[in-house]
Amino acid sequence: MKITHIGKYLPPVTGGIERVVYELCSALSQSNLANITCVCSNVENKTVEETKNNFKIYRLARLAVVASTPINPALKSTIKKLNPDLLHVHLPNPMATLAIKNLKIPYIVTYHCDIVRYPAALKLYKPQLDKFLKNAKKIIASSQELIESSEILKKFKNNCEVIPFGIDTSLFEINQNENLVQMHKEFGENIVLFVGRLVKYKNLNILIQSMKTVDGKLIIIGTGPELNKLKKLTTKLKLQNKVIFKGYIQDKFLPTYYKAAKLVALTSTNQSEAFGMCLIEALSNAKPLVTTKLNTGVSFVNQDGITGLHVPVGDISATANAINKLLNSPELYKKMSEAALSHFKNNFTLDKMVARHIQLYKDVLCK
Repeated sequence: MKITHIGKYLPPVTGGIERVVYELCSALSQSNLANITCVCSNVENKTVEETKNNFKIYRLARLAVVASTPINPALKSTIKKLNPDLLHVHLPNPMATLAIKNLKIPYIVTYHCDIVRYPAALKLYKPQLDKFLKNAKKIIASSQELIESSEILKKFKNNCEVIPFGIDTSLFEINQNENLVQMHKEFGENIVLFVGRLVKYKNLNILIQSMKTVDGKLIIIGTGPELNKLKKLTTKLKLQNKVIFKGYIQDKFLPTYYKAAKLVALTSTNQSEAFGMCLIEALSNAKPLVTTKLNTGVSFVNQDGITGLHVPVGDISATANAINKLLNSPELYKKMSEAALSHFKNNFTLDKMVARHIQLYKDVLCK
């Protein structure tokens, strides 16, 4: 099977979607059951071709960026040249839906999340998006909650299939004991961890403010446009000793932070947070979660009262209380820690994600 994935970007550009696409393409290629290529945007105006983990990547020249969408004039011609049996398009990506228009190549879609930041642009783009989804052979969503909460997906729910995202846990299997001792010596035992891009919808100001009444330290891993604002807030609240900004951390060093943390917290505000890859990384390390109550896949990943606790969006006091409850209740913590690992093994392994994609490709191509 010749399968071409279309994404906005791939690593080293950071982000949950980028990581999902890369790990999926890597694992599919290594299965030897499909010939995988991936077409995405470069971050500059030149085209680069490379091979990684047994699959070919075409990073196309980027002419401009409009409403977070890279403009790649060569996208359509590259797809034609590759001439795959099946296209696998990762949305949101308006450029891809326009480029594939009128191409006689069957396609499936992974609908990662709604477009929230650009309501005016969405109004203009929505007819094209509806038509694109209507003609898709299949639409993949990471959770049933996303299908039910998305006004876009609801209309196509009969053609949707839920395939939760999975991650490669081999990094977390490396012995980290020496590093853990050092980290606990530096930050103490009660470490609250955040991993992700520092963008507005992550609502990190709530998590930072909640630390005023938490007996522990918050480690923030990631970079983004909100960094300076969040650092100023931390200084204003005199929390520099309790809130530590670590910036970008290479993947190979992340396991130590997950293993050292007591829990992982995510206080996002809206539909842009459709899943939360850091949450399943936490589950794989048996770490309970504190997340905002969103009607997206976040509520599927973190099952309230089982794998962690839900708090209302924007509620500083409730966030602090939930964190303190987990830190100060050993029996509850142990119960949720065990449930977290079990939930991961049952739903979010990379093997499960890959097997279900391969079966879906076969089903679509054999019809």
